[in-house]
Amino acid sequence: MSEKPKKAGRPKLEIDGDLVEKLAGIGCPNKEIAAIVGCSVDTLDRHFADVIAKGRENGKTRLRKKQIEVALAGNVTMLIFLGKNMLGQADKQEISGPDGSPVMQLPLSVEQDKNLSTLVEIARAKAKK
Repeated sequence: MSEKPKKAGRPKLEIDGDLVEKLAGIGCPNKEIAAIVGCSVDTLDRHFADVIAKGRENGKTRLRKKQIEVALAGNVTMLIFLGKNMLGQADKQEISGPDGSPVMQLPLSVEQDKNLSTLVEIARAKAKK
C-alpha cells in the first residue's frame, strides 16, 4: 500500500467570483470584500482584479441608469446634476472681451459716479424699511 504524500501549505480556498463581483458592484472596497469571502486583500488583487473591475463598472452603469431614470421622471436636482456632469453645463458665465481677452473696465464719469451713489442710497433706504 502506498500513501500519497500530503501537500504542504494551506488547503486551497474556494472563493465565489460572482459574490466578489456583486460586492464590488455595490461599491465595497477590497478590504471589505476580502473580509466577507475570507481571504487576504493580496489574494483578491492577484486572482480577482478583473472580476472586481467588472463589478465596479457594472455598479457605475446601474447607478448612471438610475440617475437618468430619476432625472427623466422630473427630478430637477438630478437634471441639473447630470447636465453639469454629462453635458458640461455650468451655472456661472464667463464674460470676456474679443478673442477671449479680458474685458476692459473704464472709469466712471463724475455724473455716472453721482448717479450710482444715489442708487446705492435709495437701495439702502429701501432695505431698512
